[in-house]
Amino acid sequence: MFTTLLCAAGIEDLCTRRNELHKQILEEEEEKVKLQNDIRLLTERLAKVNESLSKKMSSRAEYDRTIAETEAAYAKVDLAAVSLIVILLVLLSGN
Repeated sequence: MFTTLLCAAGIEDLCTRRNELHKQILEEEEEKVKLQNDIRLLTERLAKVNESLSKKMSSRAEYDRTIAETEAAYAKVDLAAVSLIVILLVLLSGN
């Protein structure tokens, strides 16, 4: 009878440990599902940010080209204006 009580107490302890472990497994499985969902959402968000960045970088490159072309054209106009002033001064000083 004493051995039966010891055996029952041992089984009860094992059942308690098993139930605790089962509870931990369920909690971790729930956390795993949540984390997988977070990863999915963050992956989608990252894709959108990458797409937005790509478009903005392309637009910035276009601005850079436009600015460079405008500066080059302005430099040509400025040079032509200086040349015209020099010609005008030469013509005016000749009279």
